[in-house]
Amino acid sequence: MRRDIRVTLNTFAEYQIGFGNEFHIKNMSGYNIKSSAFRIAGIQQNVYLSDLPDTNRLTGSLFFFAVPSPNSTSPTVIRRNVGKIDYKKGIITLNPVNIQAGKIKDGQTIIEISTSPLSNDVVGLQDLYLQLDISNSIFDMVVDNISSGLDPSASTYISSSSYANGLLVRPGGLVEPSTIVTGGTGTPTTSTTSTVSTTSTPSVAAGTYSAPTSSSGSSGSSGSSGSSGSFGY
Repeated sequence: MRRDIRVTLNTFAEYQIGFGNEFHIKNMSGYNIKSSAFRIAGIQQNVYLSDLPDTNRLTGSLFFFAVPSPNSTSPTVIRRNVGKIDYKKGIITLNPVNIQAGKIKDGQTIIEISTSPLSNDVVGLQDLYLQLDISNSIFDMVVDNISSGLDPSASTYISSSSYANGLLVRPGGLVEPSTIVTGGTGTPTTSTTSTVSTTSTPSVAAGTYSAPTSSSGSSGSSGSSGSSGSFGY
């Protein structure tokens, strides 16, 4: 599943986005959600957003991290406890942060956030609806050996995983230093939309990575919340 947060540049704002579906926790060491690259005030490099589950497997904390390249599986945690995540309700809340740049989509600065649902039965809850993001999807055609008669007994069938693996971040849309607009402060604002889509990402070889060492929890926050997005892989 993927949703896109539409951000307000150079302004401190709190963001909250709901997926309407329970999240799958693949690893208690973290990195169950992925984001596209973005820039925040005070950090002179691209950062990404991810999670660290609590022991109850219901909630967790968010953190910013950086990687040498999008294909790297050697992250460096930049800032911990920057928000919270509710795996049961499928809600991600980012504490007030000054975002200075992100991925540009349809003339709007966004942050793509993706995660795997607990169930493959994805529900378009309340004001959310499902949309196939064909332009950002890669489809791999696989022969159905069972129905084709090549392997009617399914003795050689190899099932594929329903959950994402490999990369720690969403590739593409890297933020270049020249796109940064310096300066600007203010009070938290709200940015809202509710677009939902489903799409897929290419499969990648599994890698190793280091996990954040901090305990769960989130720092205090104030101001209004905002969300926007797309659903997809």
